[in-house]
Amino acid sequence: MEVSPECGEILPTGKSDGASEVEEEDIEELIVVAEQGSTCYKRSIAMLQEEQKKWVEEYQGAAEDGKKKLQALVDDITWQISLPKCHTNGA
Repeated sequence: MEVSPECGEILPTGKSDGASEVEEEDIEELIVVAEQGSTCYKRSIAMLQEEQKKWVEEYQGAAEDGKKKLQALVDDITWQISLPKCHTNGA
């Protein structure tokens, strides 16, 4: 890729369009850095998504545990309510 001296655009040609060898090396270095930055960005997004997935799974597990405990309490209260009422006459 070359730099057009007229407007500074990067051209997809294999020919030198007036850019010096130093400028070409600088541009190539910038391209490499940009590609590395893009790779790092994509990697960090993937890591964040994986971390979020772990949190979601953990919260879902905790929610299921809470739901089971709540259901056990409801069942216990329902059972206690259904017991016959026993009254003593003070005897």
